[in-house]
Amino acid sequence: MLFATRISPVCTPAIASTLSDVGDEAFILEHMHLYDTFWRDDWRHWFETQGKPAHSNGKEWLGFDLYSMVIQAAVDGMGLAIGHDALIEKELSSGLLVAPFAASVESPKSFT
Repeated sequence: MLFATRISPVCTPAIASTLSDVGDEAFILEHMHLYDTFWRDDWRHWFETQGKPAHSNGKEWLGFDLYSMVIQAAVDGMGLAIGHDALIEKELSSGLLVAPFAASVESPKSFT
């Protein structure tokens, strides 16, 4: 294994600012879930580690074949993406994206 990553939902600061108005569950449900098709189980894994069922009754799910497209969609305000900490350092440090929840978990897949 080269390295493991930690994952958590990420979004634009504008989207994150609505969190306190609606609460965790509603916030998660009202936004598109963006993901990389290679890591298609990341959302389910994050929900389960938070003691929440993976919601299928919220907004739609949008998968991309390239992780860079997932992150660009999040930067463009399309919804919540599952962020892999090692791959989004630039977006987080620049403030383009924020992690609205403190909880991050180890990804079920690692880089090998």
